[in-house]
Amino acid sequence: MKWPAGEDHEYASEVGHRLHGCVLRRLTQQRTADLAGVDRGVVIAAERGSVTLDLTRIRGLAHAVGAPLPDLLDEDRLRGTGSHFRPAPRRR
Repeated sequence: MKWPAGEDHEYASEVGHRLHGCVLRRLTQQRTADLAGVDRGVVIAAERGSVTLDLTRIRGLAHAVGAPLPDLLDEDRLRGTGSHFRPAPRRR
């Protein structure tokens, strides 16, 4: 079974929305980028959910905004936001 690309985009959008909320509460996008070691454009794209980030960048962004990584990525919390995101089926 192939993972649906639409769900990847929706998940990235949900994570981006959480990141955006953290940035707004604490830092500017530029300061977030500086602390995470990325370009400001990466922060903007991540907030919009329009970019796929590797684990290292996601971890750096979470650290920059002072959010535990699980808070940004937790599928149960993301589904609780009213999203239509569904996690991948479990492998047997």
